Amino acid sequence: SDYLSPSTDAHTVISSTSKEDQVIESWAKFGIDLNQIKSILTKFRTQTEELAQFITEEQRLQLSQDYESKLQKLSEASEELEFPVIIGVKWGGVHHVNRAFRELTCWNGSFPSPPEEGHFPRFFTAKTIETMKPRFIKAFFSPIKKMIADGALVGGKGEEIKGRFAITLKKDVFGLPQIFYFQFIPDELNEEEF
Repeated sequence: SDYLSPSTDAHTVISSTSKEDQVIESWAKFGIDLNQIKSILTKFRTQTEELAQFITEEQRLQLSQDYESKLQKLSEASEELEFPVIIGVKWGGVHHVNRAFRELTCWNGSFPSPPEEGHFPRFFTAKTIETMKPRFIKAFFSPIKKMIADGALVGGKGEEIKGRFAITLKKDVFGLPQIFYFQFIPDELNEEEF
């Protein structure tokens, strides 16, 4: 389904006027306060709703197909990488994590998952999320498409796995972010010899 459609799956942004509150509540369970960015989330939803009024059903279908195709290609490609990858969608939903991520964090959940399940705050330490928050606010409505940030994942035993994130924002034809591609490089690598 498309992020501009009125359905209610994990990729939708228009389905509910309380979507912002649902996301904020799910993250609050992990001690992460997103209230300061509620205005950004509301602006995003409003802008998306306004754009949806000018799109024909044929265009909506094409956008939806392009979106699903991007997600599928990124998910398949991530499985070829030896570094952990998380593919997120708007509102904090997680579409896919690759094998390397599952091995590093001992995660065995299923995907895609809606934002209400709160996977993002489970995967990243609270400090990492607080560090990334201002960067995402800046990137949301600007031409920024990539970021690098130091941070940490939460391992399978609750331990902090420090490293560096390379983050790519895939934006739609309107310049709105639709897919968040996180690649993680742990500080402590078990490098294989060449």
